[in-house]
Amino acid sequence: WQVRAINSAGVTYANGTGLAYWSFTTEVPVLTRIIELSGNLDFGSVLVGYEATRTLTIRNIGNDLLTVSGITYPPGFRGHWSGTIAAGGSRTVTVTFSPFTQGGYSGTIRVTSDHTDGTNSIAVSGTALPVSRIMGITGDLTFGNVPVGMTATRTLTISNRGNDALRVFSITYPDGF
Repeated sequence: WQVRAINSAGVTYANGTGLAYWSFTTEVPVLTRIIELSGNLDFGSVLVGYEATRTLTIRNIGNDLLTVSGITYPPGFRGHWSGTIAAGGSRTVTVTFSPFTQGGYSGTIRVTSDHTDGTNSIAVSGTALPVSRIMGITGDLTFGNVPVGMTATRTLTISNRGNDALRVFSITYPDGF
């Protein structure tokens, strides 16, 4: 056999008496970019004016490079990342909850990409609590009779039953204390 011609349909062989034809095909795999989102994005309770963070994981369970062009968040939540994720790879993104008013926050985080399949959204939620500073003062401050020139001490306890730091700037005492 001798090779007489090669073309896109196959290879043509010839011998001295006639032609014999063989053809072959190759299968091209279907390229997929399958997005999968995961993470515990229930932030629970956070004080107004404070922040908490959680991790969102973006996976590419396909066999081709996934390109993420952006991420959108509902009010009260933020984060940022864009780039590519290799086939079988993943990327973590920090999501921040920073509530600006008291109440419940919830919605959907959406990842914009060139995915061919999968789910590109995930639920997120959190509750904003009002900041409170509730000062309590306790102690037995009955001194009884104390001779002139002598001292006696008692304990005054200042407590905070609120959910934010309480700063005591000064304490004012009456004469003699």
